[in-house]
Amino acid sequence: MQAYKYHIAGNSQERKPTDVPALYFCTGFVLLIFGGFVGYALFNASIFRLINGIDDCGNVCGRTNDDNTINFCGSNNKVELPFTLVLYTKDPTNPNNTISHSTCVKSCNSPEYVEIVNRCFLRSNGTDTSSVNDKAFLHTISNDLVHSWSPILISCVVALIFSYILLILFRYAIKYVIWVIYIGLIVLLVVGAIVFTVFYFKAKSSDPESQPAGFLAVAGVLALLALILGFIIFMVRRRIRLVVQLFKEASKTLGDVPLIVLEPLLTFLAMGLATAAFLYFYVMIESSGKLKSENDENGKFFKALYVKDIGCHGAYYINLVAYIWFTQFILGCQHFVIASTVSQWFFARTKSKLDSPISRAFHHLLRIHIGSICLGSIFITIVKIIRMLVEGATNSMRNSDSAFAKAVACCCEFIVEQLERLLKYLVRNAYIIVALDGTPLIESGQKAFRLLTENLKDVLTLNHVGDFVLFLGRIFVTLIAGFISYEVASRNDSIEFKFIPIILSVILAFLIIHCFMTVYEMTLDTIFICFCVDCEQNDGQSRPYFMSRKMMEVMMELKGEAGGEFTNFGAFKHVDASAMPMMPYGQVENGKTRPMIPQNYQFFTAS
Repeated sequence: MQAYKYHIAGNSQERKPTDVPALYFCTGFVLLIFGGFVGYALFNASIFRLINGIDDCGNVCGRTNDDNTINFCGSNNKVELPFTLVLYTKDPTNPNNTISHSTCVKSCNSPEYVEIVNRCFLRSNGTDTSSVNDKAFLHTISNDLVHSWSPILISCVVALIFSYILLILFRYAIKYVIWVIYIGLIVLLVVGAIVFTVFYFKAKSSDPESQPAGFLAVAGVLALLALILGFIIFMVRRRIRLVVQLFKEASKTLGDVPLIVLEPLLTFLAMGLATAAFLYFYVMIESSGKLKSENDENGKFFKALYVKDIGCHGAYYINLVAYIWFTQFILGCQHFVIASTVSQWFFARTKSKLDSPISRAFHHLLRIHIGSICLGSIFITIVKIIRMLVEGATNSMRNSDSAFAKAVACCCEFIVEQLERLLKYLVRNAYIIVALDGTPLIESGQKAFRLLTENLKDVLTLNHVGDFVLFLGRIFVTLIAGFISYEVASRNDSIEFKFIPIILSVILAFLIIHCFMTVYEMTLDTIFICFCVDCEQNDGQSRPYFMSRKMMEVMMELKGEAGGEFTNFGAFKHVDASAMPMMPYGQVENGKTRPMIPQNYQFFTAS
């Protein structure tokens, strides 16, 4: 049974709950800290303070206000006065300041007033009307949002369709997609260099005294980038075969387990609910506070305001931290479910006939490894908070006149940003090992780090070549959705600001394609880790390999071209591959014989 440990990766009998203290910590945070602070703010909040507005005595217009003891504004019952009249006057003590006074009124039917979100503003009262103009602008935007649902919905549907088209291309034409992208990029850079060179000579010939050095500089930069990119592609051209093969293996996974593509929809829905909850709590916290009266210099009542205490201010930051943690937790759940499903597929004897791998992955997530996801999301949340604090500190340093301070600010931001990216990458690969071994997150992270460092060249190739292809896929779908939104919005005369639906469509389209590309990216990483584990745990003889023959052939070729280092790879570090009889699997290409698989190697997967 131990020999086929990874063959039963989907079996939960030998698994035990991992990182349970992290689960307890997250539960305590939600119930005690988040629930305490936000609950306190909600207890002292009222959404009608923002919707209807309040008068100078703190009465909510359109409400009874029975709890208000300040009665300088007449009766506190404002049920029949649902609108708030806002007047601006100059501060007698400081002419540069403007004081606002609010009164509950029945309507804004006077031609002197303009109604904006249940508020009545004077069209012109001899004072600064910039605030009124700003509110009118916001009112126009809100009306545009109401009429923008059609282009936004259409662009989202287009993004979904093109996301699935990309998945089909990755399955059947990934080799051509990769080479067309990189060769096309080189050609584009060369053409750009030629065009700017032509611009330079034209400008020079039309005006001999001019110095259009900018054109020549841009042409030189583009030519240099084309040369560097061409050199890099030439150096890694063989390893691109590994990326192509990994894309094919990932496509086989999605073909055998097609429902895994729908998992990002759950993530998208969960993200939407988390964002809606965050915005709801944010609005409620903004409307929170305790009513306090202010007096003028003579001790006479001046105005009543809802003032936030330390509990309400704390609720704002706790809500932000909770939102960051919830989003990372949701993404962690997605990573684990994909990793668990793909690992079950990889270590299965019959890959096309799996027994509910997605439901088993969710079972492992919710019943066994939810603590590991909590711990990973805690790590990422801490780093994100540190990055926010560093960015806040470096923003003030950038305003300094010292060049040294600005350089330190840039260095600090770069270090923290790279630290966050590295931690996210390690945690994501740690989730893969958790799905494979059922070990805690820290132990899984150590093993994932060892596997990645032992195969660093392949990891770098996969991350740079594969991730660039996925990045271009994201950009392609986003631009298509933005163009469709522009075409639909331009034909809708009820939308005044056309950029509103376009921006929202681009954001939503990017989120949609990002979810799909995340599935593919996580599938690629999982297959690569599974391949490393397969080589490490099995020998192809007494313990057959779970990888395909084609995958082994690609890796043998890469290791052989690296100087015969294949014997140092994984389980082959103690095997003399050259002494083994070879199967007639390779053929002569370019005067060289491709590495062939030893004849006594056994595979569960034939192709």
